[in-house]
Amino acid sequence: MTRLVAMSLASLLLAAVGCASTYEFSSPPPGHPANPNLEAPVHERSMTLTKADSVDPRPAKSYQWTRQEHRDADHHQHHMENEDPGHKTEETQQPVSDNFESQFAQILQAYFETAEALAADDFSTAMKKMELVQSRLKQVDPKLLAESKRGQWEQTNESAGRAAQQFLKTPNIEAARTAFEPISEQMEKAVRAFGSGALAPVYRLHCPMAGANWLQPREEVNNPYYGESMLRCGSVTDTLATATGDTKKQNHDH
Repeated sequence: MTRLVAMSLASLLLAAVGCASTYEFSSPPPGHPANPNLEAPVHERSMTLTKADSVDPRPAKSYQWTRQEHRDADHHQHHMENEDPGHKTEETQQPVSDNFESQFAQILQAYFETAEALAADDFSTAMKKMELVQSRLKQVDPKLLAESKRGQWEQTNESAGRAAQQFLKTPNIEAARTAFEPISEQMEKAVRAFGSGALAPVYRLHCPMAGANWLQPREEVNNPYYGESMLRCGSVTDTLATATGDTKKQNHDH
């Protein structure tokens, strides 16, 4: 009997110790608000730092690189979609009316003069010439085009108009040079689709420093993106219209 009582007491004592141990273990862990003076375990501190470090406040330049990567991806996709086994396609565009050619040639001429002003570091003249581009875009009569081409022109005209407007909002020549690229892209699309009329030849040139293209009526490089500081930086990468007035659509490696 005495032995059974002793064993019962021992069992009760062990149970009490076990409960106490469980209670102490279940108290708020280190790093919990209830224990603010205790450091969290290393793995928890590491997780906290990882979450904080996941916010990546990259400088503005990173956005520019991202934008460039998207542009390169779009160019690559367009290149692959239009590439034949010989890595080159050539297509003569259908002619448009003389009246439309005349109106578009005035836009293209004002664009050329804008590029020349930027190459000469002449911000004031560049703004005046871009105002001509903008006003002449508004004066083109789409009814001069065949119905099958009107939608394409209206889309290009709208995009070019927005690009010209953004150019005219720039406060200095550096900003104007950045804004010159979008209008150049639209002019290239227009020349490929509708020709250049009497303004031939038309060359596309590329500036590797700016990563941008522009159009000129001659092959000698006059870089609008850097002006006098790097006037001859760049090269001809395509001929959009020949001296005979033929307009070509070409896709090739360069």
